Amino acid sequence: MKKFSKLIALVLVLSLVFAFTACGKGGSDDTIKLGILCSLTGNSQTNGGYAQQGAKMAVEEINAAGGINGKQIELVIEDDGGKADTAINAYNKLQSQKAVAIVGPMLSSLALAMDQNVQTGKIPLLIGATSAALTDNIDNPYFHRLRCSDTIMAEVAASYAVSNYGAKKIGIFYCSDDYGSGAMHTITKWCDANGVEYYEAGHNAGDKDLSTQILKVKEENCDVVIMWAHDDECALAARQFYEQGLNLPVISSTTIATPQVYSLCNAEWIEGWNYVTDFIAENPSELVQTFSKNYEENGSTPEIYAATYYNGVYAFADAAKRATSLESADLCEALKTINLDTLYGVYTANDKRELAHTAIIGVMKNLVPSYQDQVTMD
Repeated sequence: MKKFSKLIALVLVLSLVFAFTACGKGGSDDTIKLGILCSLTGNSQTNGGYAQQGAKMAVEEINAAGGINGKQIELVIEDDGGKADTAINAYNKLQSQKAVAIVGPMLSSLALAMDQNVQTGKIPLLIGATSAALTDNIDNPYFHRLRCSDTIMAEVAASYAVSNYGAKKIGIFYCSDDYGSGAMHTITKWCDANGVEYYEAGHNAGDKDLSTQILKVKEENCDVVIMWAHDDECALAARQFYEQGLNLPVISSTTIATPQVYSLCNAEWIEGWNYVTDFIAENPSELVQTFSKNYEENGSTPEIYAATYYNGVYAFADAAKRATSLESADLCEALKTINLDTLYGVYTANDKRELAHTAIIGVMKNLVPSYQDQVTMD
């Protein structure tokens, strides 16, 4: 009887081992786990809601079309809270749940804080973060950038200030964190190389009054302002620019073209402002128009967080279909040879694992972001 009991126990153990092996990394026989890292709480929770919706929309489309080599994508969503420690914990949770890849985070500060964990965990990340520090200061083989870096965007903004407005002196109005300072350094470098004067006016994320910086830009007799600010500070600056009579052309990062920001503004504050961005729903691209129509049917305004995570899911699916396995090394190799039409133009990888190379120049018209031009960088 004891021998029989031991035999039963052995069979049960072997069955569990077989079941675990069959599931393998990242799901069951029929599913593949894809992690989503976005801000569902904290200051960026509105953006996280857009991101989540964009990712789910892409998964529904891909699964309806047959999935990845016959397997369905299963989303595993974790909240990064917009904070470094929360993001690291969320990454660890996704690792323990055996996600084969992760889309996110969107914030540069979080991606930078996660660097060592990601290098150790070895899960490929498709990030929406844009700071130049992500390629200039670190070399993480698991980071793959879904959006144009601030280096590209800031160069386009500086060049446009001169070519379109004849700027002789540029006021650089920026947040002093990695996001803003990275763009500031790119602009000053471009100005130095092209004989353009500039004045730097930095502020901190969370500042409630920007009047001192605005006054200095006026006193410096700048011709154009280039602004690289986060949501709340961008809306605040727009109001205070108007109230203090800073009647200069403004070229903003993509921030002003997002509904969560321009909805906080009066039309006259930002009328005629230019911006550089990856995504605008007015882009005549057939892919963008189809996405925007489908997204609006879900009751939301198409915007950049949704578009980025939508692109990220499609980039993952493309790589997973072509990879020899779902192991990290094979997925990373497949991402190196990506050639995919997306909402941000054609994704191809450079030696820094940056996939996007097209910037859009737009203009605000009566609180509506309007498409103006498109620039593709090498």
